[in-house]
Amino acid sequence: MALEKILAPSVVDTHFFDDIFEDVNREVYRMHHDLRQEMQRLTPRDPISAAGDSLEKHLKTLRDSVVSKEDGSQEFRFNVDLNAFKPEEINVTIKGNAVSIGAKHEDKSDKSSVMHAFSRSFTLPEGVDPENLTCSLSKDGVMTVKGPVDTPALDGPPEKKQKTIKE
Repeated sequence: MALEKILAPSVVDTHFFDDIFEDVNREVYRMHHDLRQEMQRLTPRDPISAAGDSLEKHLKTLRDSVVSKEDGSQEFRFNVDLNAFKPEEINVTIKGNAVSIGAKHEDKSDKSSVMHAFSRSFTLPEGVDPENLTCSLSKDGVMTVKGPVDTPALDGPPEKKQKTIKE
């Protein structure tokens, strides 16, 4: 308030920088928007991260991955979209009941380098024998990990039979 009394209104122009700040703000917003679009274009999409699903939905996907086949048998089936990767860039490892799917792709040019990486690990449900798993990659880049499920394991522990001992 004291400064306004000292300086004449013609000297203090509070709106002088408004247009400059608006222009800078618009430019920063445009650059942020462009950068976000480019990052989305460069980031490989998979069903879990693309939908922004929570960990609970991911776990539900694994629980619901045991399906009934036409013949009545049970099968474990897990699909993941890897269309951003070539088959030779994809690696599947199994240790015990843990399955890990990894993929890595790198584009290099004289001026830039872009790397895409994917990693997903999960534990097989009970009743799925890791030795009987198969992996296949469809033409559109969807990898399917599947294998038969031992049905008694899904039904729970076997019922205990009572023995009657006669004396």
